[in-house]
Amino acid sequence: MQDNMESLIQEVPTCHLNEHGNKVFRLFEKEKDLEGIVVLNEEAAAAGLIMRTNFYQKIGKQFGREIYLNRPLELVMNKNILMADKEAGLAEIGILAMNRDQESRYDFILVSDKGRYAGVVSISLFLTELSRRREIEREREIYLLKEQQEILKKANEAEIKHRKIMEEKNGELKEKNNSIKNLLDNAGQGFLSFDSSLVVYNEYSKECLKFFGCDIGGKNFLDLIRAHISSELLETISLVLQKLFPAKSPLEQKVYLSLLPEEIIINSRNTTIEYKVIPHHCDQTMKKVMLILTDITEKKELEILMEEEKNNLKMILKAVSAYSDLSSGIEAFTHYTSLKAREIHNNTQKTDELLSEIFRDIHTFKGDFGQLYFAHTVKQLHELEERISAMADRIEEISDKELLDFLSGVDALSILEKDMQAVRDKLGPDFFDKSETFVISRESIFELETKVQELFMPREQEELLPLIRKLRYTNFKEMLRQYDPYLQNLASRLEKNLEPMHITGPDIYVDKSTYQQFIKSLVHVFRNIVDHGLEQSDERLEAGKPVDGKLECCLELIDDKKISLVISDDGHGIDLDIIRKKAVERNIYSAKKVKNLTEKQLLEIVFLDRFSTKDSVSLVSGRGVGLAAVKSEVVKLGGEISVKTAPGKGTEIDILLPLLEV
Repeated sequence: MQDNMESLIQEVPTCHLNEHGNKVFRLFEKEKDLEGIVVLNEEAAAAGLIMRTNFYQKIGKQFGREIYLNRPLELVMNKNILMADKEAGLAEIGILAMNRDQESRYDFILVSDKGRYAGVVSISLFLTELSRRREIEREREIYLLKEQQEILKKANEAEIKHRKIMEEKNGELKEKNNSIKNLLDNAGQGFLSFDSSLVVYNEYSKECLKFFGCDIGGKNFLDLIRAHISSELLETISLVLQKLFPAKSPLEQKVYLSLLPEEIIINSRNTTIEYKVIPHHCDQTMKKVMLILTDITEKKELEILMEEEKNNLKMILKAVSAYSDLSSGIEAFTHYTSLKAREIHNNTQKTDELLSEIFRDIHTFKGDFGQLYFAHTVKQLHELEERISAMADRIEEISDKELLDFLSGVDALSILEKDMQAVRDKLGPDFFDKSETFVISRESIFELETKVQELFMPREQEELLPLIRKLRYTNFKEMLRQYDPYLQNLASRLEKNLEPMHITGPDIYVDKSTYQQFIKSLVHVFRNIVDHGLEQSDERLEAGKPVDGKLECCLELIDDKKISLVISDDGHGIDLDIIRKKAVERNIYSAKKVKNLTEKQLLEIVFLDRFSTKDSVSLVSGRGVGLAAVKSEVVKLGGEISVKTAPGKGTEIDILLPLLEV
């Protein structure tokens, strides 16, 4: 169907503005089918319109002939004419036709071409043509509907044949409809819909009653979900729906639908929501939104159980492969909780410093047991952090007695028991009571080392001493490499891709007990890199980076006296503007002073207690404890630590430690 009026334009007689009514009368008398005459001005542009019915009504009045037939047409013509350009579309003609003055009785729209009169469009003919075209479209829709019905009919016949049901066709269709209705009402899915008013239609599936616990027909959708979601999410849904209904293109609608929550909890039921924009059943120009609610509570519970089983399996494997680390971790934690309370009596530290130290210790223990997959223990330690964090928020009110009571109430074995019992259930009740395969004292190793130095030449010592020292010394690389499985698992949980940890440099053997706390504290660095530093896969691809993130540890032995450890990643780097913002929010610096800080000074802020660039706390990070704990251990060893960053390229942590021998 053409979108312009050219095919509808008609030619009708015209008169000049100065001519008298007699001429119009003669034209109407001569052409009995003539509906109207156009009056033109000096520029050949339409100035008015005289419709037959209106004209005869006027001259038929008393003295009408004397008044109108012998006087200029200006007195009898209708000056309020409808005008349209020749290039106008049918939509514009339709608007003019629908909005015309019903009392005026004229039935023409005058057409102009570059300001000059070009003909008329009869509104009655236009509406007739429009009706005809709509009828064609309706017949087409009926044809398509019949075609679809035929397809459905064939599908029903195939199903009837498949099920070998020999009932009459009408009876079978009725039974099938009832079966479908029962299926929808009992399939664990709720179907409901609403239009831009957000009022739910009365036609909804019975399953909705189970979800909401009440009749939802005629109720506002936002009111129905208000009690089940946060006020922020409710506001977001309201704004998105306001934008969705006016949206015209399918792409725009799809974008808005993607902003709506796909899963919420309704009356303790985990529920997925699928959204579909469908035409309104009364008005095809309008639309409504259909929601499909699916109860996935059992699925979620099953997923949680499967995740627990997987974690328990990892925990069991870790207990077997790293028994020494596990037993020493349990021993260290139980020893810490039993002695820390007694240490408070003799401690001269300020309460806030002491609380920060305890916070760091608990956070480090959480990282240690996280590597061992002690999930329940990690959760318990996270709750302890929450309590300590709450105490820190009212530090001025905290007394040593309250802190002492808090620590006295921390039962390490109670916290560890659930995970330890899971290990015992798989590996036997006496698993944690077993001893190592053999024991050799440190004194014996020292004695053996001394004997080698006394009895062998230097060249032979170079071959033998490293072998002996390996009995009491540990390769620095191996202490770093133990983090790799944990980081791979963490990256997977955060839906990120990570290459295996790259460790370069010479083999440096150190006394494990001397550097163990420092090595443990590095969990915060590695965790921050995976959580804060590395981008999601799609972000990395957009930035032109490989999908897999890179974490590298570069070791160097300097003058046989110092160990240089450079930990780097190829993530997006540290946002200095966020550091400035958080520093002001946490009253570390004033807004004025923070502007004058150098990049080095800004980066030093990340080592402060309780400083974090994240807005929320998770089991992974956000406490602001990590890098402070690392710096604390570096300082204890007499070392130095600094950080460098390059936006879009990554971050580098430079650590310099003395090579200490015991």
